[in-house]
Amino acid sequence: EMCIRDSSLLDKALLHTIGCNINYNVQDNGESNRIYHKVSDNFKITQLPKSKRLFIEINFHKIHNSESHNGSDFNLSNFSFQINKLEELLGHNLKKCRISNFEYGVNLKLLNYSARAVLNSILLFRKKIPSSKFDGNFKEFVHADFIIKIYGKTEQIRKCMGIRLEYELLRVEIKSKKMRTFNTVGVIDVNSLLNIEVLDSMGILLKNDFKGIVYFDHPLAQMKLSRKEESLGSLVKWTEKIARREDSAKEKNTLAMAYKRRLGKLKSLRRECGVHVQDDICSMITQKVKKLRSK
Repeated sequence: EMCIRDSSLLDKALLHTIGCNINYNVQDNGESNRIYHKVSDNFKITQLPKSKRLFIEINFHKIHNSESHNGSDFNLSNFSFQINKLEELLGHNLKKCRISNFEYGVNLKLLNYSARAVLNSILLFRKKIPSSKFDGNFKEFVHADFIIKIYGKTEQIRKCMGIRLEYELLRVEIKSKKMRTFNTVGVIDVNSLLNIEVLDSMGILLKNDFKGIVYFDHPLAQMKLSRKEESLGSLVKWTEKIARREDSAKEKNTLAMAYKRRLGKLKSLRRECGVHVQDDICSMITQKVKKLRSK
């Protein structure tokens, strides 16, 4: 989503030209009118006449794929083409438009493991358990500034493109709730998204967030290591306790120490196992980001 401080560029003739099919006013706390225009499910425009601002919400990746999916690779050249196309459509330079909402992710080919096994191995992120509103093919962690989503894309590609892949596809993405996290890596305006250094920084951010997940490698489930089940179960149990606001500061400190000990046991189990799925996926993220940011 990008912000333009010139709402006059969307006159009725232009709206008709780009095919907006919804146009209605909504009272915002009784103070100002917002005018919504919907070009498609992946291209929406909101005008705030009073402040002379205009917000464009657009999914460039899906637009690039005829609005059907985001399961393919979407590289820097594709993005640049879509920006230029939008500028031509609106008759407005968008390069300096400030980014007010942002989502960034990569699609990874899994040759050695299934997406379901990877997802089932994901336990926690920053001492939080995944959102419970999704099934086993989707994991989401909601935080104050951003949302991390990891999910399988194989079935969507089969339905949208009518092809059966010889591998499984896993998508890892991060979506802003507030722009602070993305601002720290240089995502400010549209022009910054055309900067290779910023793209590399976003890739590092995505990789580090996946690396920060408490991950229980699937092969460990096959091993007969003492206290394995206790370590895994206690880790989630203690995390839930730490999150309770009613606990005293002293009790929270005790719980945090217990959590750290159990996390250490889990890491020891992973080292004994010798299988590093999480590290492999982190490497895949780095390689894919490098590939996508190449012009």
